[in-house]
Amino acid sequence: MRVTQRNKRKGTVSNTMSNNLTSYKASAKGKVIVQSAGHGGLNKFDPGAVGLIREHDEAVKLTLKVRDYLTSWGVDTHLIIDTSTRSVNANVNWLSAQHVRYEELYGINGVLHYQTHFNSIGGGTQTRDIGTEALHFSDSTRHLAQSLANAMSSSAGFTNRGAKVRKDLGFLRKPMGKAVLAEVCFVNSKADVDKYRKNFDRLAHSMAYNMAINGGWKLVEKPMGNTPSGVTQKDGDMEMKLTPTQQKDAKKLFGHAYATGVFSADHSKNVGKMTRGEASMLLMQYMARTETKGK
Repeated sequence: MRVTQRNKRKGTVSNTMSNNLTSYKASAKGKVIVQSAGHGGLNKFDPGAVGLIREHDEAVKLTLKVRDYLTSWGVDTHLIIDTSTRSVNANVNWLSAQHVRYEELYGINGVLHYQTHFNSIGGGTQTRDIGTEALHFSDSTRHLAQSLANAMSSSAGFTNRGAKVRKDLGFLRKPMGKAVLAEVCFVNSKADVDKYRKNFDRLAHSMAYNMAINGGWKLVEKPMGNTPSGVTQKDGDMEMKLTPTQQKDAKKLFGHAYATGVFSADHSKNVGKMTRGEASMLLMQYMARTETKGK
Protein backbone atom coordinates (compact mmCIF):
# COMPACT_ATOMS: atom_id res chain seq x y z
CA MET A 1 0.00 0.00 0.00
CA ARG A 2 1.25 3.44 -0.93
CA VAL A 3 0.16 5.99 1.60
CA THR A 4 -0.61 9.63 1.00
CA GLN A 5 -2.16 11.25 3.99
CA ARG A 6 -4.20 14.42 3.90
CA ASN A 7 -5.15 16.01 7.16
CA LYS A 8 -7.08 19.25 7.66
CA ARG A 9 -8.36 18.63 11.18
CA LYS A 10 -8.94 21.90 12.98
CA GLY A 11 -7.97 22.22 16.63
CA THR A 12 -6.77 18.65 17.12
CA VAL A 13 -3.36 17.67 18.33
CA SER A 14 -1.37 14.55 19.16
CA ASN A 15 -1.65 13.37 22.76
CA THR A 16 2.13 13.48 23.06
CA MET A 17 2.44 17.09 21.97
CA SER A 18 4.32 19.21 24.48
CA ASN A 19 2.11 21.55 26.48
CA ASN A 20 4.69 24.31 26.91
CA LEU A 21 5.09 25.12 23.22
CA THR A 22 3.15 27.96 21.65
CA SER A 23 -0.14 27.06 20.00
CA TYR A 24 -1.33 28.99 16.95
CA LYS A 25 -4.43 29.51 14.86
CA ALA A 26 -4.24 30.29 11.16
CA SER A 27 -5.89 33.64 10.44
CA ALA A 28 -4.93 33.89 6.76
CA LYS A 29 -4.55 31.08 4.24
CA GLY A 30 -1.26 30.29 2.49
CA LYS A 31 0.19 27.54 0.35
CA VAL A 32 -0.55 23.86 0.95
CA ILE A 33 2.40 22.29 2.79
CA VAL A 34 3.33 18.94 1.23
CA GLN A 35 5.75 16.78 3.22
CA SER A 36 7.27 13.40 2.51
CA ALA A 37 9.44 11.05 4.56
CA GLY A 38 12.58 9.93 2.75
CA HIS A 39 13.24 6.25 1.87
CA GLY A 40 10.93 3.42 2.98
CA GLY A 41 9.09 1.27 0.47
CA LEU A 42 7.68 -2.24 0.84
CA ASN A 43 8.44 -3.56 4.35
CA LYS A 44 10.76 -0.56 4.74
CA PHE A 45 13.21 -2.25 2.39
CA ASP A 46 15.20 1.02 2.22
CA PRO A 47 15.81 2.19 5.79
CA GLY A 48 18.09 5.00 4.67
CA ALA A 49 21.08 5.75 6.87
CA VAL A 50 21.44 3.44 9.86
CA GLY A 51 23.40 4.28 13.00
CA LEU A 52 22.22 5.09 16.48
CA ILE A 53 18.83 5.66 14.87
CA ARG A 54 17.30 4.57 11.55
CA GLU A 55 16.71 7.33 9.02
CA HIS A 56 13.35 6.32 7.54
CA ASP A 57 11.79 5.47 10.91
CA GLU A 58 12.75 8.86 12.33
CA ALA A 59 11.71 10.70 9.16
CA VAL A 60 8.23 9.17 9.47
CA LYS A 61 8.05 9.98 13.18
CA LEU A 62 9.16 13.59 12.67
CA THR A 63 6.96 14.33 9.66
CA LEU A 64 3.95 12.95 11.54
CA LYS A 65 4.68 15.26 14.47
CA VAL A 66 5.13 18.25 12.14
CA ARG A 67 1.86 17.29 10.47
CA ASP A 68 0.15 17.22 13.88
CA TYR A 69 1.29 20.75 14.65
CA LEU A 70 0.29 22.10 11.24
CA THR A 71 -3.16 20.58 11.32
CA SER A 72 -3.80 21.68 14.90
CA TRP A 73 -3.14 25.26 13.75
CA GLY A 74 -5.49 24.93 10.78
CA VAL A 75 -2.77 24.77 8.11
CA ASP A 76 -3.61 22.66 5.04
CA THR A 77 -1.04 19.90 4.71
CA HIS A 78 -0.41 16.51 3.11
CA LEU A 79 2.00 13.79 4.17
CA ILE A 80 3.47 11.25 1.73
CA ILE A 81 4.93 7.93 2.91
CA ASP A 82 5.97 5.13 0.53
CA THR A 83 5.06 1.62 1.72
CA SER A 84 5.04 -0.32 -1.55
CA THR A 85 7.99 0.32 -3.91
CA ARG A 86 10.69 -2.34 -4.23
CA SER A 87 13.80 -0.46 -5.38
CA VAL A 88 15.65 2.73 -4.53
CA ASN A 89 14.95 4.28 -7.93
CA ALA A 90 11.27 3.38 -7.74
CA ASN A 91 11.09 4.89 -4.26
CA VAL A 92 12.67 8.19 -5.33
CA ASN A 93 10.54 8.41 -8.46
CA TRP A 94 7.29 7.59 -6.67
CA LEU A 95 7.82 10.11 -3.87
CA SER A 96 8.71 12.82 -6.41
CA ALA A 97 5.67 11.94 -8.53
CA GLN A 98 3.36 12.42 -5.55
CA HIS A 99 4.73 15.90 -4.97
CA VAL A 100 4.14 16.69 -8.65
CA ARG A 101 0.58 15.36 -8.32
CA TYR A 102 -0.16 17.93 -5.62
CA GLU A 103 1.14 20.65 -7.94
CA GLU A 104 -1.41 19.47 -10.45
CA LEU A 105 -4.15 19.68 -7.80
CA TYR A 106 -3.26 23.06 -6.31
CA GLY A 107 -1.04 24.71 -8.93
CA ILE A 108 2.72 25.14 -8.94
CA ASN A 109 2.48 28.29 -6.84
CA GLY A 110 -0.12 26.78 -4.52
CA VAL A 111 2.16 24.30 -2.74
CA LEU A 112 5.43 24.27 -0.82
CA HIS A 113 7.36 20.98 -0.84
CA TYR A 114 9.46 19.48 1.97
CA GLN A 115 11.16 16.11 2.31
CA THR A 116 12.75 14.92 5.56
CA HIS A 117 15.98 12.92 5.74
CA PHE A 118 18.76 12.20 8.22
CA ASN A 119 22.45 12.25 7.37
CA SER A 120 25.43 9.96 7.93
CA ILE A 121 29.21 10.22 7.77
CA GLY A 122 31.90 7.58 7.33
CA GLY A 123 33.98 6.31 10.21
CA GLY A 124 31.37 4.67 12.41
CA THR A 125 29.84 6.24 15.50
CA GLN A 126 31.07 9.75 16.25
CA THR A 127 30.92 11.53 19.61
CA ARG A 128 31.27 15.03 18.15
CA ASP A 129 28.56 17.40 16.98
CA ILE A 130 28.16 17.34 13.19
CA GLY A 131 24.94 19.23 12.62
CA THR A 132 21.93 20.01 10.48
CA GLU A 133 21.53 21.35 6.94
CA ALA A 134 18.90 21.95 4.28
CA LEU A 135 19.29 21.20 0.58
CA HIS A 136 17.78 23.19 -2.29
CA PHE A 137 17.99 23.37 -6.07
CA SER A 138 18.72 27.01 -6.98
CA ASP A 139 19.15 30.57 -5.73
CA SER A 140 15.39 31.06 -5.75
CA THR A 141 14.99 28.57 -2.89
CA ARG A 142 18.14 29.33 -0.92
CA HIS A 143 16.29 31.55 1.56
CA LEU A 144 13.79 28.76 2.28
CA ALA A 145 16.55 26.24 2.89
CA GLN A 146 18.60 28.57 5.08
CA SER A 147 15.51 29.51 7.05
CA LEU A 148 14.71 25.85 7.74
CA ALA A 149 18.33 25.10 8.70
CA ASN A 150 18.22 28.03 11.13
CA ALA A 151 14.97 26.74 12.63
CA MET A 152 16.31 23.21 13.12
CA SER A 153 19.57 24.47 14.58
CA SER A 154 18.05 26.95 17.01
CA SER A 155 15.31 24.61 18.27
CA ALA A 156 17.44 21.50 18.83
CA GLY A 157 20.89 23.01 19.37
CA PHE A 158 22.44 21.41 16.28
CA THR A 159 25.49 22.92 14.62
CA ASN A 160 24.13 24.90 11.65
CA ARG A 161 25.66 23.67 8.39
CA GLY A 162 23.35 25.97 6.45
CA ALA A 163 21.82 25.76 2.98
CA LYS A 164 23.46 23.69 0.26
CA VAL A 165 22.68 23.44 -3.45
CA ARG A 166 22.06 19.96 -4.85
CA LYS A 167 21.19 19.55 -8.52
CA ASP A 168 21.28 15.74 -8.55
CA LEU A 169 18.35 14.88 -6.27
CA GLY A 170 15.07 13.81 -7.88
CA PHE A 171 12.94 15.39 -5.17
CA LEU A 172 14.50 18.80 -5.79
CA ARG A 173 14.55 18.48 -9.60
CA LYS A 174 11.13 17.11 -10.46
CA PRO A 175 8.57 19.39 -8.77
CA MET A 176 8.29 22.72 -10.57
CA GLY A 177 7.41 24.54 -7.35
CA LYS A 178 9.70 25.42 -4.47
CA ALA A 179 11.17 22.47 -2.56
CA VAL A 180 13.54 21.98 0.38
CA LEU A 181 15.10 18.74 1.62
CA ALA A 182 15.90 18.68 5.35
CA GLU A 183 18.93 16.72 6.57
CA VAL A 184 17.92 16.90 10.21
CA CYS A 185 21.08 15.54 11.86
CA PHE A 186 23.62 12.72 11.59
CA VAL A 187 22.42 9.26 12.62
CA ASN A 188 25.91 8.19 13.71
CA SER A 189 26.73 11.28 15.79
CA LYS A 190 25.97 10.63 19.45
CA ALA A 191 25.88 14.37 20.16
CA ASP A 192 23.41 14.99 17.32
CA VAL A 193 21.15 12.07 18.23
CA ASP A 194 21.09 13.06 21.89
CA LYS A 195 20.00 16.59 20.95
CA TYR A 196 17.43 15.23 18.52
CA ARG A 197 15.85 12.97 21.13
CA LYS A 198 15.91 15.58 23.88
CA ASN A 199 14.43 18.35 21.73
CA PHE A 200 12.14 16.32 19.45
CA ASP A 201 8.93 18.28 20.16
CA ARG A 202 10.66 21.66 19.96
CA LEU A 203 12.26 20.65 16.67
CA ALA A 204 8.97 19.52 15.12
CA HIS A 205 7.20 22.64 16.39
CA SER A 206 9.88 24.91 14.94
CA MET A 207 9.89 23.11 11.58
CA ALA A 208 6.10 23.31 11.35
CA TYR A 209 6.10 27.03 12.18
CA ASN A 210 8.85 27.68 9.63
CA MET A 211 7.01 25.80 6.88
CA ALA A 212 3.72 27.59 7.60
CA ILE A 213 5.22 31.08 7.71
CA ASN A 214 7.28 30.53 4.55
CA GLY A 215 4.13 29.14 2.94
CA GLY A 216 2.40 32.47 3.49
CA TRP A 217 0.18 31.41 6.40
CA LYS A 218 -0.54 34.04 9.02
CA LEU A 219 -0.48 32.46 12.45
CA VAL A 220 -1.98 34.11 15.52
CA GLU A 221 -0.95 32.87 18.93
CA LYS A 222 -3.74 31.15 20.84
CA PRO A 223 -4.28 32.25 24.45
CA MET A 224 -3.19 29.57 26.91
CA GLY A 225 -5.89 29.67 29.61
CA ASN A 226 -6.03 32.63 31.99
CA THR A 227 -3.65 35.53 31.39
CA PRO A 228 -0.69 35.08 33.77
CA SER A 229 0.04 37.70 36.38
CA GLY A 230 2.28 40.46 35.06
CA VAL A 231 1.30 39.85 31.43
CA THR A 232 -0.29 42.80 29.71
CA GLN A 233 -2.32 42.64 26.51
CA LYS A 234 -3.03 45.86 24.62
CA ASP A 235 -3.73 45.73 20.90
CA GLY A 236 -2.82 42.08 20.38
CA ASP A 237 -0.42 39.28 21.11
CA MET A 238 2.63 41.25 19.93
CA GLU A 239 2.13 43.71 22.82
CA MET A 240 2.18 40.92 25.41
CA LYS A 241 5.21 40.35 27.60
CA LEU A 242 7.26 37.21 27.05
CA THR A 243 6.32 34.19 29.14
CA PRO A 244 9.03 32.76 31.45
CA THR A 245 9.78 30.01 28.92
CA GLN A 246 10.01 32.54 26.07
CA GLN A 247 12.28 34.74 28.19
CA LYS A 248 14.59 31.81 28.85
CA ASP A 249 14.77 30.92 25.15
CA ALA A 250 15.22 34.55 24.07
CA LYS A 251 17.97 35.13 26.64
CA LYS A 252 19.89 32.10 25.38
CA LEU A 253 19.49 33.04 21.70
CA PHE A 254 20.27 36.75 22.07
CA GLY A 255 23.23 35.98 24.35
CA HIS A 256 24.60 33.65 21.68
CA ALA A 257 24.01 36.28 19.00
CA TYR A 258 26.00 38.82 21.02
CA ALA A 259 28.82 36.39 21.83
CA THR A 260 29.21 35.42 18.15
CA GLY A 261 29.08 39.01 16.86
CA VAL A 262 25.69 38.82 15.16
CA PHE A 263 24.42 41.57 17.49
CA SER A 264 26.62 44.43 18.65
CA ALA A 265 24.50 44.88 21.80
CA ASP A 266 23.64 42.25 24.41
CA HIS A 267 19.84 42.10 24.15
CA SER A 268 19.75 39.09 26.48
CA LYS A 269 19.87 41.54 29.42
CA ASN A 270 16.53 43.06 28.43
CA VAL A 271 14.30 40.04 27.78
CA GLY A 272 12.36 40.59 31.02
CA LYS A 273 11.08 43.90 29.67
CA MET A 274 10.52 42.86 26.04
CA THR A 275 7.17 42.47 24.33
CA ARG A 276 6.68 39.58 21.93
CA GLY A 277 6.72 42.06 19.06
CA GLU A 278 10.12 43.40 20.11
CA ALA A 279 11.52 39.90 20.52
CA SER A 280 10.11 38.89 17.11
CA MET A 281 11.83 41.84 15.43
CA LEU A 282 15.17 40.87 16.99
CA LEU A 283 14.63 37.25 15.93
CA MET A 284 14.00 38.35 12.31
CA GLN A 285 17.18 40.46 12.42
CA TYR A 286 19.12 37.50 13.77
CA MET A 287 17.84 35.16 11.03
CA ALA A 288 18.52 37.73 8.29
CA ARG A 289 22.07 38.35 9.50
CA THR A 290 22.96 34.69 9.98
CA GLU A 291 21.55 33.91 6.52
CA THR A 292 23.73 36.68 5.03
CA LYS A 293 26.79 35.32 6.81
CA GLY A 294 26.12 31.91 5.28
CA LYS A 295 26.28 33.25 1.72
